[in-house]
Amino acid sequence: KDATMPNLHRVPAIPALGRSKVAILLAASCFPRLCSDAFARNPPRSKSSPTHFVALRLSQPQLWQRIEQLQEEIWPRAAEIWSTANPHIPEEEVKTAFKATVYPASRFHYSLFVANLMEEARLESAKECLSEWFDTDVQQILAGRSTLDIKLVGLNTLRDEVLYLEPDQESLNLMKAMFHKLEMHFHAAGIQDKFRFRPHATIMKASQLRGKALQNLKHGKAIKKTLRYPREAWAEFNRTLGTYSVKEVQLLDMHRPVDGYFVDTWDILG
Repeated sequence: KDATMPNLHRVPAIPALGRSKVAILLAASCFPRLCSDAFARNPPRSKSSPTHFVALRLSQPQLWQRIEQLQEEIWPRAAEIWSTANPHIPEEEVKTAFKATVYPASRFHYSLFVANLMEEARLESAKECLSEWFDTDVQQILAGRSTLDIKLVGLNTLRDEVLYLEPDQESLNLMKAMFHKLEMHFHAAGIQDKFRFRPHATIMKASQLRGKALQNLKHGKAIKKTLRYPREAWAEFNRTLGTYSVKEVQLLDMHRPVDGYFVDTWDILG
């Protein structure tokens, strides 16, 4: 564990609510089925689709570097396996496609909740819920700890379409406790969007192959249709990456990011 990692910051609420500031960050577009992981498109908003999510961000540069090293080991192996099974498609095109599915390490996070906060009143209510949640529940859940530490114990996938780093059981239990308490606050405020809590911090996902990266490939659609990360593509690289402290708790808007990360509309006071 890096002893220089800062404490978990309080997520403040807006001054209009009689509290300190709240952090609202604009993030990439989200594939709702996989929480905040898709960042794959920016669909028209409706009153039923999610617009925001609450995230625990791990932003240590040394962690990002380790993730990038892991990605550079895995995607060529995954491309090799896929290419062997599909010899009719040029190998270089397959490599280009798989490399495009790498998820930026700078966006590394775990999601606690997703909700539709399109209406301003609903958004303001969510901010207040976050502040109350932190004040009344988070410190109690941490039970005297000064930080929320997450141990990254290895790789796993969602239907072989999303490759992610999973936490150890203790970290998972803490995040589950935080989720359940936050869900109670949101539900009490009438924010009852359905959300299946399944903590996963994405490092690669098939839905990243989109836009120009997809259009520039002659066989792009054929590759994307069956692009997967089978266990044999990553098992030999599976390893523990260490323990890291959560630096920020954020409410993120599911918009496409700018310059690699999120547009910051409120500053976190640390």
